[in-house]
Amino acid sequence: MTYTCTPSRRLASSDHTIRILRPLVLLLIVLLATACGSGELVTSRAPEPDRPTPGWLSLDLTTPRADDGAVQLSVAGPAMDSLQLSSTGGFASLSSGIARILITGRIASGIVARIWVPDTRKVSLYVATVDEAAARGTYQLQELGQGYAARVTR
Repeated sequence: MTYTCTPSRRLASSDHTIRILRPLVLLLIVLLATACGSGELVTSRAPEPDRPTPGWLSLDLTTPRADDGAVQLSVAGPAMDSLQLSSTGGFASLSSGIARILITGRIASGIVARIWVPDTRKVSLYVATVDEAAARGTYQLQELGQGYAARVTR
């Protein structure tokens, strides 16, 4: 007697194997899914760390007098890249982390300069001071305790 393997016998033996392996594969998938996490789907990425926001900060001067002809200011703080005077005349320099500004002409309260910084969110780290003020025409020094102030703002 010879034994021949027919396609129906082959299918019957593979069907038996599939019936045995199917529950094992499903059990393995369920075990892997529960071991990988809390069962919640994650649909968004983790938040990126805060990135610096480079840009301009303003130097705001408050003066109590209408006859100022020159005001000298300084700004200290972390890295400052460049300095730009507003429409008033004057001079500006930037070295060793200190910006020095001399404003001349008809001076009024308001924004007198802008400073380019690597992170505008750190505005509180920049400290501005009024160093000297002089009267227009005579250049007599003004009393700084009379209400002169400078501050760096966004």
